[in-house]
Amino acid sequence: MPANSAGSFNVGRDYSFRFVVNSQVFNIPSSLITDVNRKATSHLHEVIPINNDGKPVFRTTYSGYDYEIHFTRQNGQLDLLVDALMQNYYTGGFPPVVTALETARNPDGSVDQFQLLGGAIVPQSLGSFKGADPVNDVHIQIRFAERNAVGGASTSAVNLANATSFL
Repeated sequence: MPANSAGSFNVGRDYSFRFVVNSQVFNIPSSLITDVNRKATSHLHEVIPINNDGKPVFRTTYSGYDYEIHFTRQNGQLDLLVDALMQNYYTGGFPPVVTALETARNPDGSVDQFQLLGGAIVPQSLGSFKGADPVNDVHIQIRFAERNAVGGASTSAVNLANATSFL
């Protein structure tokens, strides 16, 4: 991945994603990734205790990470994966184990890597064929239970008590 300047981040050049389903590796080449939507899944809870003068207390709980990855179809690898997932389900197989390695080059030139664990794949679109156009609308959703920094600046612990900026 070549270094990039601030404001010129390119998902197809500066981001890559590799995931494993039951020991089978699937690489989505960087040049084929067109869009990645990532979010931490959280839920806001409100409790109105009777012993706190009726003042509400708010707490956030976390339940993993959602990734939606869009890419250009190169071959039938995703079709075969979806067929295997369905056959596994229909035959009563154990849910597949999904892990992933996410790598991103930041605008400052540093590289961050995250190991994602405990995932489940939800196929969204296998793509639409349109004449001679590339099939760009292929996408999958994966929900992971856990994400750990394994390389780059993000492996430094963040102390919320002393934090002044997250940018």
